[in-house]
Amino acid sequence: MWISGKRSVTDASERLSRARVGGAGRNPAARENQAFLGSGQVGPRRLSVRGHLDRVDLIDPVELAAAATAVWAGRRDAAFRELAGYPVVPPHGGWSALVDTRPLKLTPAELSRLLFERGGVAATPMDGWGPSGAHYLWLVFADEPVERLAGLGERFRRAIG
Repeated sequence: MWISGKRSVTDASERLSRARVGGAGRNPAARENQAFLGSGQVGPRRLSVRGHLDRVDLIDPVELAAAATAVWAGRRDAAFRELAGYPVVPPHGGWSALVDTRPLKLTPAELSRLLFERGGVAATPMDGWGPSGAHYLWLVFADEPVERLAGLGERFRRAIG
């Protein structure tokens, strides 16, 4: 999931293109963009790169996992507070969730389009992921700070009511 904010979609697309062409390992701007868009793996060390955990190299692995879990739990809780009343399937983990689009009378692709166009939220329709995904939209919030998740419910209301 990507939530619009200080950067425009065009800016983000240009940055992503530079990241793919330049390679994140060789291009500091690409590394920053990769973190912003949430591409790549999600993990405790990634949180430290994004500035959420200090001196990851000095933290015990068990403490690191606990700290990362606490960050992700905060993001999950923030997303679920914002989306109360919408048909969101509670995750067993803490980094993404599914929205059941059937009660909304929309296809996953329609909901994805409306959220992007009206709410500035990019989310993945799961209908191309096989029969079990036919009615779901995938929201990945692991890379979205709690501050950016604030207002997610309002963005859904703007998109679909």
